[in-house]
Amino acid sequence: MANFESLPKELIAHIATSSDAYSCLQLASTCCTIRAACYDTLVFKEIIKNSQQYQWHKNSLDLTVIEHRCNKNVSAWARYAVADELTIRFAQEQQATLAPEVEKQTSSLWNIPWSFWAPQARAGGSKEVAMLWLPELFIEQHPFMLDGFWRVYLDSPPPTLTAKHLFCLVTAVLAAPGQMLGLERVLGQGRGRRLLSGDTMADYLWGLCWTILQIRSGVSNRLSVWPFNDSARVPHIPHPAVEQIHMQPLSNDYELPLPFSNNFDQWFSKHIDAMAAGEYLTSGKWQGYYIHFGSFTIAARQVDPPMKEIRFAPDDPASSDVKDGLPLIASNCHDGIDTFTIRGTFSKQDDGVVFDGKKRYTHGTVWDWKLRLTPFGLVGYWGTIREQRLHRSGAVWLWKVDDRA
Repeated sequence: MANFESLPKELIAHIATSSDAYSCLQLASTCCTIRAACYDTLVFKEIIKNSQQYQWHKNSLDLTVIEHRCNKNVSAWARYAVADELTIRFAQEQQATLAPEVEKQTSSLWNIPWSFWAPQARAGGSKEVAMLWLPELFIEQHPFMLDGFWRVYLDSPPPTLTAKHLFCLVTAVLAAPGQMLGLERVLGQGRGRRLLSGDTMADYLWGLCWTILQIRSGVSNRLSVWPFNDSARVPHIPHPAVEQIHMQPLSNDYELPLPFSNNFDQWFSKHIDAMAAGEYLTSGKWQGYYIHFGSFTIAARQVDPPMKEIRFAPDDPASSDVKDGLPLIASNCHDGIDTFTIRGTFSKQDDGVVFDGKKRYTHGTVWDWKLRLTPFGLVGYWGTIREQRLHRSGAVWLWKVDDRA
C-alpha cells in the first residue's frame, strides 16, 4: 500500500475513474492520501460518464441537472454514481439489454452488499430496494427507463402501487419506442376498473399510462380520424418525448431529491405546488388529447384530433364555487370538433392539486373535467357530473408546449 500511496494523485484519480463507484469508495477508505486523490467530485462525475458511454445503449442522463443539484458536494456525487452502479446490477437481474453484455459474477457489481446504503433491505427484495434510487435517477432521465422497467411491476406488482412506483412507470412508458402489449393487457383486465373510479394520484398516473398507449397507437394507426371536422384542420401531434418533460425545480426554494435519501415524496409534492403557481399555469401554451372510454382492449382504436392553443388566464374569482382556489379560463381553444373554452378552478387538496372545470364548445356542448396536476402535466377525466360525482366518459391529458415557459 505504501508504494501505491507514493503514486501521483493524478494517477490515483485516473485509476479510480477507470473502476466503478463502489470500488472507488472502497479505495477511498484505505488511507487519507488515497482518499484525497479519489474521493472527488470530478472522479465520480467521470465514473458516471464512463458508465453512460460503455454500459448503456443510449446516453440520456441529464448530467447538467445533476451538476446543478450536487455542485461540489462529493457525497451527493457519490450517491448518484453508486445508484447508477446498482442500476446496472438491477438491470442484469431483470435481464435487461446492456451494451456490452456483462456475464454474471464477472462484474464487481455482483459483490455490492445491498445493505451498504439500505441496511433495512433484503437482497431478495430487489424490486422494492430499487425504489430507493430509481425514481431519483428517472428524474434525471437515466437510460434504464428505456430498458423495460415497467415489466418488473407487471410480472409481480407489489400489493399497492404508490405515486413513486407510478412515476417510474409513466416515465418508462413515455420512453418506450412503441406499443407495450403486456401493459395494455394488464390495463384492459384487472386494473381497467381504476380508470373508471380510482381517485388517488396513483390511480390518475395509472390512467395516464393507458392514455399514452391510446395516443401512441391511435396517432400511428391509419384509421385515426384526421381531421374530425374539415373546417377545424387540427393535425395529430405526438405526445411529448420523455426528455421534453423537465423535472427541474420551478423555484429555488427546494432541491431535487438525492438517491437513497427517501425524499422523493417530499420533492413530488413541492414540485406540484410550484407548478400550481399562477405564473407557471398562465405562461405559454398547453395542448393535449381527450380519449374515449370504449373497451379496455388492445384492438385498434381511433383518437380524435388534439386540443390546441390552450392559454390559461386569470378568471373572475366570483365565477368559482371553490374557496381559496385559483380560477383560470382558456378561451379560443380548438380541436377537431369546434372552438371551445376551458373554465375552472385549481385547488389544493390533501394529496395534490386538482382542477375542477368545464369544457364548453361554441356550439353549446359542455363536458365536465376533473384533472390533477402532475409532473407530466394535467391528467384526468372528462364526462358528466351527476349527483356530485363525475361519471367518466374518457381521459384527458394536457402538457405544456414548452414545459420551461
